[in-house]
Amino acid sequence: MPGQDENNIDSVVVVELKQWDKAEAVKDESEVVTSFVNNCERKLAHPSYQAWSYKSIIEDFNATAQDKPIKLYPCAYMHNYLHFNNVHDPVLDPNVFPSIKEAPVFVSGDGEKLKAFISKYIRKADRKSNIMYEIDHGKIKPSKSLQDALAGMLRGNREFVLLDDQKLVNSAAIRLCNKAIKGTKKQVLIVEGGPGTGKSVLAINLLASFTQKDLPCQYVSKNSAPRYVYEAKLQGENKTKAFIHNLFKGFWFLCEQ
Repeated sequence: MPGQDENNIDSVVVVELKQWDKAEAVKDESEVVTSFVNNCERKLAHPSYQAWSYKSIIEDFNATAQDKPIKLYPCAYMHNYLHFNNVHDPVLDPNVFPSIKEAPVFVSGDGEKLKAFISKYIRKADRKSNIMYEIDHGKIKPSKSLQDALAGMLRGNREFVLLDDQKLVNSAAIRLCNKAIKGTKKQVLIVEGGPGTGKSVLAINLLASFTQKDLPCQYVSKNSAPRYVYEAKLQGENKTKAFIHNLFKGFWFLCEQ
């Protein structure tokens, strides 16, 4: 919900609504819970993590949110979820789910607390700015922080240096990208090679090159291992910038598009 804060700065409260009446933490899996959804028990991201991720991807890839600027405040509201004050519930514990610190979670009976959270950041109705329209029609581009994080990961790391053939393929990919931007046709480049031939190194370099050009791009792979490695390296550049997660997706991401 959009509006302005006490200083007339455009603000949006991002609320992830859930009808869950119960959920359980998944052991040894970060920010994952199980809940009964669509007639079966499913593993799902914690609602606070979902709300935080929506806020992060808007900040990191939406030009309107970056340039205006617009302040975003995430939270989760499980309005059917019962909690007894004298019982510890891991699903509501920020020490178990760190995303709660970034996106507070509210449950059944917390209507006034949610109201207070919203009122803290939305003091005036959005009657002039049309914030949601501007975000919805904002240009997609990676933020400067995202560009810097990628550049920092590559800088000085010999493991990411392109060898002869990799450099040639890298140049060809950038040429096709520029051709696609200037023209109306999509371009596809298929790179073949066995394990250890440097396809992942090439992909990471292209990811950095495209973000420097303000182009929306993502690293998509079936295997989760390289994604976790690169996420860890990037977060090492700036540990407070967990938005890195938005750059790396599994193949299921393409199926949802």
